[in-house]
Amino acid sequence: MVTSQGPITVANLTASNNANGYGADLENDTTSDLAPQKVTLSGTNLLSENLYSGLYIWSSGPLSVGSLTACGNGMEGAYLRNTAAGVDGSAQPVTLSGSYTLSDNGSHGLNIYSYGPVKLNNLTAAGNSGVGAAVDNNYAGRVGGITLGGKNAFLDNESAGLGLSSRGRSSPPS
Repeated sequence: MVTSQGPITVANLTASNNANGYGADLENDTTSDLAPQKVTLSGTNLLSENLYSGLYIWSSGPLSVGSLTACGNGMEGAYLRNTAAGVDGSAQPVTLSGSYTLSDNGSHGLNIYSYGPVKLNNLTAAGNSGVGAAVDNNYAGRVGGITLGGKNAFLDNESAGLGLSSRGRSSPPS
């Protein structure tokens, strides 16, 4: 677990077979008057077979996640949340810029809650016990929107393949 009031930067993370919690838990959700701080997970990251979520990020700042494989985790493959406004009231973005494989997780493959805009691409979500990928930035006074680009596949998930909820403009795959 990493808890910080500053930015968090991690590269090429592997977190597997953790029997007592999350694969990786990164938190810098400041509730004070500090400016939002970024969480960056870059490179190629593998999070598998963990008791809870493979990747758990809770922040008040922007989130940037590189390529990720999250498979066989007890809860979500990846849980990302930045639902706190900055000191100036600004909503912070979530950007997934690599390619993502989220499969056979005990809940959703990918679960994102954000006040800001969300950009994702190249998702493969298969065989998850919940929704393959669920993205929610549908909050009063927020109009961030959701952009889904690249090549995406949502296969054999128990609930739905893709769930998007937003007050802003959304562009699902064509």
